[in-house]
Amino acid sequence: MMCCGTREYSGLQKTPEESLYAMCNDEIINGENNYGGIFKCAYIVFTDNNNHTRGIELARFIRKRHLGTLINTGQRKNPNSGNLVKLWIWAPNEDAVNKWYNKYHKKVEEERRISKKKAEIAMAEMIKLKSQQ
Repeated sequence: MMCCGTREYSGLQKTPEESLYAMCNDEIINGENNYGGIFKCAYIVFTDNNNHTRGIELARFIRKRHLGTLINTGQRKNPNSGNLVKLWIWAPNEDAVNKWYNKYHKKVEEERRISKKKAEIAMAEMIKLKSQQ
């Protein structure tokens, strides 16, 4: 979709948190930020097919946390795949998304820091064991 007012996201992640975090990071890295928010567009479009629930879960997540206005279509057969697809159009609430992102980003960074520390400890223990042999 080539419109500065709309973004399309595909490849939703396993959890709604991971999907939204990936969307935000993609915008931060690749989007053109003209006003300081995470999303550089008015609307975000995402889809899912009847074989998955990731779109439904992301929509629930957005609504539950009041992250913006969301509308959806009914299911319709995709002539390319034969799957039934559903489409959501999301108008993000930038303040709410920014707050959520900052909180989740801190959590992700802390988990990375802990994982790195655990890996360093394991490596030190392996080196110690090798030196004792």
